[in-house]
Amino acid sequence: MPFDLESFYNIFLNATICLKLASYAVTFCVMFYNTPSSMRVLAKFMCNLLFWDFATHVVWVGFHAFPMMPLMCFRLDGVLASFFFYERFGHLFFLTFFTNSVNVATAIFLCFQFRLWVIRYGQSKFNSKKAQIYGYCIIVHLTVTAIIVGLYTTWPLGVDDYPEPISSEERRNLFCFQPRAAGSQVFLFSFIGFLVGIMTGIVVLVFLSFREVNKNRNLIAEKTAKLQKVFLESLLFLSGIPINIGGIPCVIICFICYFPEVHNAQLVVVICLLIASIYGPLMCVSTLLLFKPYRNAVKRVLKRIIFIGRMRSINTVHVSTVKGLSSRLTE
Repeated sequence: MPFDLESFYNIFLNATICLKLASYAVTFCVMFYNTPSSMRVLAKFMCNLLFWDFATHVVWVGFHAFPMMPLMCFRLDGVLASFFFYERFGHLFFLTFFTNSVNVATAIFLCFQFRLWVIRYGQSKFNSKKAQIYGYCIIVHLTVTAIIVGLYTTWPLGVDDYPEPISSEERRNLFCFQPRAAGSQVFLFSFIGFLVGIMTGIVVLVFLSFREVNKNRNLIAEKTAKLQKVFLESLLFLSGIPINIGGIPCVIICFICYFPEVHNAQLVVVICLLIASIYGPLMCVSTLLLFKPYRNAVKRVLKRIIFIGRMRSINTVHVSTVKGLSSRLTE
């Protein structure tokens, strides 16, 4: 029996839906109820990052874009695709995916930018400028979104206008893009350039943050300096998950989209999409394990579950013993 790549792709994505949604729900609840005052600034920016992560994965809950290389087209599969699909909807789905992806990268950059700001000026200064800082973050996200939407409009192409003939069977739930045209160059290389720029900016901010901590070591308590370093190292590790498991596959997909005729292009894009689809739960688990308040909260919940399970088993044994004794006495 030949291996059906499309079926495997859809089964894998459908099978991991519950895991993704549950991991985000648990993480948001733990962060909401167990964030100490010393972590509130960091937690707010982490929540912003996790929100865009969550939005990226929610888009794929009922819809899956399957690559149709060597055609520069995708088929929209998934449990909801047959009910909602029309060609523009496919492009709207892809636009939402790319928009959420660049906002994830933007949220990572903002995390490090304001981590440096807090290290340099202190949390009290942050609290006094809270409204301006949140307004700045909203403007940055809106600007990035507007740019990506504007650039994306140069890329799509109608199925009927595609330069190569497409059979009626292949046209099912299909939406296409300009193959290696000026429009695709503008969008794809702008997207890649944006991700590379964000990564470069993060490296610079991390260097400046560690330098600021070392420079202020004589002015602040040793415990505070260690705490700032722990926050930076944890944030660096967390950011590496979407950058490496989400960002690098996206860059590879962009290159494949520009060269869709390369050998095994479809397989490479499918593998990249499947790898990118799992970084959400990894991000959530890492958040809960890296930070002590969240780790302790998870431990308390697990201990409570184990305790309840043991009590139920003891009660079950006790009830069965009593029933056995009563039946013997009646005999």
